[in-house]
Amino acid sequence: MPTSLRSPEDEGPSSSSQQSTRVPSPTPELNHHTYHIPNHYSRRALSGGGSGRSGLYQPLKQHDQDDEEAVVSDEEPPQRDDTPNWALLTVFALLGAAILLPFNTLVTPTEYYRTLFAADHSRSEGFLSWVLLVYNVSSISLGAHATVSLTKTTPPRRIFISASTVLAGLLLFSITTRVATSAAYYALLAGVAFIAGSAAYLQNAVVALCSIFGGQAMGLMLSGQGVVGAIIAAVQLAAAYRVQRADPSGAATALFAFATAFMALVLAAFAWLVRTQRFRRTYGGYEAATVAHAVHAQGSSRRDLLDVQRKVALLSLSVFYIYVVTLSVYPALTARVISHGDTPPLVFIAWHLLAFNLSDVAGRTLPSITGPLLSNPKIIAVAVLARTAFVPAFLACNFGKGGGGLPDWFFFACVVAFGLSNGLLSTSIFVCAAEDGEMEDTQRASAGAILSFWLTIGLAAGSALSFAVVAMAA
Repeated sequence: MPTSLRSPEDEGPSSSSQQSTRVPSPTPELNHHTYHIPNHYSRRALSGGGSGRSGLYQPLKQHDQDDEEAVVSDEEPPQRDDTPNWALLTVFALLGAAILLPFNTLVTPTEYYRTLFAADHSRSEGFLSWVLLVYNVSSISLGAHATVSLTKTTPPRRIFISASTVLAGLLLFSITTRVATSAAYYALLAGVAFIAGSAAYLQNAVVALCSIFGGQAMGLMLSGQGVVGAIIAAVQLAAAYRVQRADPSGAATALFAFATAFMALVLAAFAWLVRTQRFRRTYGGYEAATVAHAVHAQGSSRRDLLDVQRKVALLSLSVFYIYVVTLSVYPALTARVISHGDTPPLVFIAWHLLAFNLSDVAGRTLPSITGPLLSNPKIIAVAVLARTAFVPAFLACNFGKGGGGLPDWFFFACVVAFGLSNGLLSTSIFVCAAEDGEMEDTQRASAGAILSFWLTIGLAAGSALSFAVVAMAA
């Protein structure tokens, strides 16, 4: 992993004798420079002298006179940005965590939902399923609009607006947990739809921004998604050990308050990020190139979107199928597996949730440490199809039918491999799209948004398929 983030301006102007001042062309040469952070995934080296680079970031070369006179310039030399590399990357990880935080927060307080609607058995047992359905429907419908309307706004602006609305929704939930009654059934579902829609716009913008900044930013963002899932799973495990003493409404209030505070932290961190010189230079270069591209391609936004979809068609199908397989068995089927020992069911379930999420984090983080392990879309597609074998493997585990089924160690081995492959393949797909050599720089944000949309469709399709898979285990 690189120790610093650099953009070409950090190197300052270069000089050579007997050369006249060079003025960059007013039209950016989009195919000869990059906007993303130098890292394991970088397609072009940004280090070295000023020669060999062109486009927006080409430093002006000054003419030396007799090798003794100082260079005279009307402009001040560019200032170096000493912002730590880890601080910039941490913000991308926080943005990734913010994407999945709303979903994990809404589906975690299951005991609170059961207690709230205890007077109506059908509502008590079915509310979580309705939360999942409403969340996915809202995410898909508004996610589609977020994808096609991305060119009408900017990723930073959309991040600020959508994160603020998610924060408002979570704050409302944290306030109402103490006063809500069973009459709030539909109001709570409406709140779920509101938060899910806002999260869809947030995911669209964050993925687009990370696509602009390159593979390392994308990898850290995806790792952040896995980390927040592991944190929520750890909270569930702790609650499972003391469920008898827990106050469902109090625990739900604390959970929603934590999520609200976390979203406020994300907003503050992102506000700091957009003020750094490195962000302004990198994103400013992308904006300038996009404007120049739009001048020569007016009225062709739909054709551009279709062209990007064509370029990432195989990756789109791959990310779709990853989550079809994952959601078809996890957690709807895996949460029904029973231990062969004396481990209480709630604790056994909580441990398997934590095992999956920790493995998912490892899979998402691995490419950022070692570099890209899978970069060929065809190889990725084969690996994605191979994950289908996990479905019969989980169906062979113990569901309490006469004490049969494969042992606990086999179940947890499958859970770990399942989570590891989920994280690794997901990250590889998004990084592969961000670093596609055939992709124009102005298309990378759209590519990330399109993949994000197909991921959402995969989540919904997998959730629907889980009913059939669970029926097979009954």
